[in-house]
Amino acid sequence: MKIYRVGGYVRDTLLGLTPTDCDHVVVGSTPEEMLLQGYVQVGKSFPVFLHPKTHEEYALARSEIKIGNKHQDFAINAHPKITLEEDLSRRDLTINAIAEDSAGNLIDPYNGIKDLREGILRHISPAFKDDPLRILRVARFSATLGFYVAPETMLLLKEMANQKAGLHVSRERIVRELELACAGKFSNNFFSILSESGNLEVFFPNLLLIPTSFGLDKLTYFLHKATTTLQKYTSLAILCARAHEKIRLMTLNKSQINYIHYTQYIYDNLTINPDCHKILELLKRVRALRNLEEFRKIVNNLEWYLSTDHTEEWKILELKILLASAKELSHIPKQLTNSKIANHDIIERIYKWQLETINNVKASIC
Repeated sequence: MKIYRVGGYVRDTLLGLTPTDCDHVVVGSTPEEMLLQGYVQVGKSFPVFLHPKTHEEYALARSEIKIGNKHQDFAINAHPKITLEEDLSRRDLTINAIAEDSAGNLIDPYNGIKDLREGILRHISPAFKDDPLRILRVARFSATLGFYVAPETMLLLKEMANQKAGLHVSRERIVRELELACAGKFSNNFFSILSESGNLEVFFPNLLLIPTSFGLDKLTYFLHKATTTLQKYTSLAILCARAHEKIRLMTLNKSQINYIHYTQYIYDNLTINPDCHKILELLKRVRALRNLEEFRKIVNNLEWYLSTDHTEEWKILELKILLASAKELSHIPKQLTNSKIANHDIIERIYKWQLETINNVKASIC
């Protein structure tokens, strides 16, 4: 039995990055032998085990045969005679097919080290297209590492786009890859590669508010300028189509959905010198008075977007009025909620106070 470090651990170490996890491949062993040594098997049909002390993953060397359309539809052969090279050959990219033995020696049968040095994302074999999730992984690695896609791999991505292979990837996995891409330094590459390969409409149909090359160029421009994940999602929110199902193309997280929806609503309803009633209505619509901190995040990131867009200054001024009003209205004076006052009078007094407060905010800022 021989054990090797593989995949992301080796790749990130060679890049000078801090690996987030450490995976191992075990050659020449069986499930029975692993269990006898105290490893804990993960699942019944998948030959992956957890180390009894470190809890790191140890997978038996295996080969895979495609048996269905989904990215997880594979028949697995984990025979102890499967070699390290055979196991590495089933991986997606050359940079993820580098192994390291216990002595620190590197095993690189597919020239992944060379591609790492040159910043290239290159598939290992035609079997790449058996897993449609790999389309997104290529785009995501470009977003996190800044690498470009090898011409032959781009041709394969286009072939998979023609086959609509991405339709077999679950929404959860698509959203997860987008999240990882937005956490990367080169997030604009994610959408550029999907667009160039013809896969953007497969994974994110009619996503853009302006579904043209201009709309995509504008999105990639803002993603390139953004320095935080929230700035990137703010850009997506503004440039994304407004239908609720389009928001769900980008995230399944309820708080994130609300962030995008409220960002869109505020941006779409900015007007020059709105009256106090409209300002109060907007603040209530986006729950600014219930969750001031979340509202502050939205406004701050909208200000970043508008400044980057070099748009009309009045929009930034209106955002300042909205945020200042929300701050002032977040604490209702106790005298307005005296228990001796009838409920309908309390509501009327609070409403009048809210309008007066907003009017005072406008006067102080303008």
